[in-house]
Amino acid sequence: MNLLEAELMKGPSIETETCAFCGRAYPLNRHHIVRRSAGGGDGPTVVCCGFGSNLRDADGRYYCHGLIHAHRLFLRLVDGEWWYLRTKEPTKYEKALEMDGWLPLRKMPYIRTIAGGDFGEIAY
Repeated sequence: MNLLEAELMKGPSIETETCAFCGRAYPLNRHHIVRRSAGGGDGPTVVCCGFGSNLRDADGRYYCHGLIHAHRLFLRLVDGEWWYLRTKEPTKYEKALEMDGWLPLRKMPYIRTIAGGDFGEIAY
């Protein structure tokens, strides 16, 4: 486990009834914030939409779990609170940390609505 991953292990799990990023109710998946193979098996998780590493649903809308695995959706801790960043292209985590645009991940029951409620339709 590297130093960045060790810092992420200090954060709480993100337990929500819908996707913590977009508010989608189904399908849901629990994602380990630090890879299990890097020692994150007992670490914090986040509830996000999608299954497996599928990037899109049948209608072409993004699954947040797929975006995480595609290196296009990231989490970081800022003063003990989770923040997220979505990138247009696959990006290394270290590079994402240097980018602008990080937003606080709100606690549910707040449902994040972006561009009419579809997280997959964000304009860049």
